Amino acid sequence: MSPLIIIIAVTVGMYFLTERNEELKDKMLFSPYLIKNRGQYHRLISSIFIHADLMHLAFNMISLFFLGEVILNEFIFSYGIEKGSVIFVVLYLVGGLFAELWP
Repeated sequence: MSPLIIIIAVTVGMYFLTERNEELKDKMLFSPYLIKNRGQYHRLISSIFIHADLMHLAFNMISLFFLGEVILNEFIFSYGIEKGSVIFVVLYLVGGLFAELWP
């Protein structure tokens, strides 16, 4: 299965899960204070999968689907299916991390 589809499915699933469970959402949100002072480093990655509302989620996932498909296909063409897929997932996670950290 395509890593792009897996990322979209996980993100959409996490949106609906956290919309129904505020406690889980609070545990996943980006919080520099909790990351630094309580060592909750999981928030650096988990917060990538949190979206403010359904429109935010829809816009991001539609954009990811169309742009991500082009990027993933280029990586697969250049590096092969396994390595290209890994590079794509790493790019997605690093991009999300930078989006969290950039002011």
